[in-house]
Amino acid sequence: MKASDIMTSSPCYCSPADSLEDVAQIMRDNDCGAVPVVEDGRIIGIVTDRDLTVRALAHGMSADAKVAKFFTRDPHCCRQRMTFATWRNSCRTIRFAECPS
Repeated sequence: MKASDIMTSSPCYCSPADSLEDVAQIMRDNDCGAVPVVEDGRIIGIVTDRDLTVRALAHGMSADAKVAKFFTRDPHCCRQRMTFATWRNSCRTIRFAECPS
C-alpha cells in the first residue's frame, strides 16, 4: 500500500496568520487533531491540538493569538509513492508520539 492510497487528497490547512480560534474551528469542522500550516503554497509546519492546549492556551494565550508562534516547524512529510510500511517505520525511528499502525 502506498501513501497515496490512504492520504487525504484535499486536506484542510491554515496559515501562520490564522488565530488559534480559527484553527480550533478548522479542527472541529474537519474532525481532525492536526492541521498543516501553509505559506506560499508550501507546507511550513503543522499545528496540533496539543500545540493549541499545551503551548498556547495553558500559557494564557488568547483565542485571537496567531498560530505563527505555536506551530511545529519543518514537519516530516511523506511522498505519495512512499509505501505505508516505510512511512510507519520512519515514524517509529523519529519517535512520533502518534504513529499510524
